[in-house]
Amino acid sequence: MSSRFFPRLRPCKPTLLLAVGALLVGCGSRQGTVPVLRRATAPESRFAYPQDWHLSRSTRTVTAAGTAGELVSVTVFPLAKPYRPRLWPTLVPVLDGVAGQLAATLQGRVRSRGTIVVAGHRARSYEIAFSRNGKDVVERIAFLLRDRREYELLCRFAPGGKSSTACSDFLSSFRLA
Repeated sequence: MSSRFFPRLRPCKPTLLLAVGALLVGCGSRQGTVPVLRRATAPESRFAYPQDWHLSRSTRTVTAAGTAGELVSVTVFPLAKPYRPRLWPTLVPVLDGVAGQLAATLQGRVRSRGTIVVAGHRARSYEIAFSRNGKDVVERIAFLLRDRREYELLCRFAPGGKSSTACSDFLSSFRLA
């Protein structure tokens, strides 16, 4: 091609372009670093959790826990009858009552409740605030029902802490097998 289509390269241009490129790479919209996540398999499901957390398993539960008491877990319960989506309007008040009882047991309060989508399915989600060993704690619990299984997805974190990001990553990464 002809040089009339491209400007002549001056000696200072490559240095200037490299400096601008390095500056642009350093400018991003994210604050801090992106967490490194690991994948775990739970009964008939899988999810992501922070790399530096400890993973433990029992028959129905898989839990990943951090060092400051934060955690994410999946517990699977069998249902007596298969769940059908048409039952949702009847199920919501029952789950709301269960969340209220749980909050009372923890001597806390339900901060929020609502329906969310997890792994492509409707789930009922609750945030319960309470104190444990003199520290404020939040538990975000989502109940997802599919066929003859109830999946209880639980996150525990300090209010305003970085572990709430781990909870968001956990819920968005959750998949059914």
